[in-house]
Amino acid sequence: TRDPVGPPAFVAASPHGKVPAMVDGALRLSESAAITMHLSDRFPQARLAPAPSDPLRADWYRWLILLTATIQTPIYQMIYPQRFAADRLMVGRVRNVAERALSERLDWLEGELTERDHLVGDTVTSADIFLWMLIPWTRHMVEPAFTRPATRAYWERIGERPAVARVVELEGIV
Repeated sequence: TRDPVGPPAFVAASPHGKVPAMVDGALRLSESAAITMHLSDRFPQARLAPAPSDPLRADWYRWLILLTATIQTPIYQMIYPQRFAADRLMVGRVRNVAERALSERLDWLEGELTERDHLVGDTVTSADIFLWMLIPWTRHMVEPAFTRPATRAYWERIGERPAVARVVELEGIV
């Protein structure tokens, strides 16, 4: 593990030095899916999650955890293989194994996106925005996520949302 680096407020929010991290009053929170769930609940008027009483809520949980565990994890292993290798000789192997695993998962995801416009129900949720954020991270793969037709159409559709387009503009995301 790396020693946390950054301003004290960041280190307090993310003792393992992982991005993103946030401070919301007394709450210090890291982990993308946890932050996504917290913000979705903190601002219910944005309707980025099914209500707690909605049966779709469990599917929303499932998608967020699935995305972080089965898509985001091999992305990190592929981008930062040196963090997962015991020695420098294994770095390339770690990256290759991670890319193969990620490619299989993206093929599965392509099938899921062929059958639906949104991950949960009939409307965009924070799970969709979470997946939208992950898709460009695959750009260094032999076959990035956006080379798959349904995934590309999904990514473009979510990216056209006014709030998403505004974040892209504000943050200078390319």
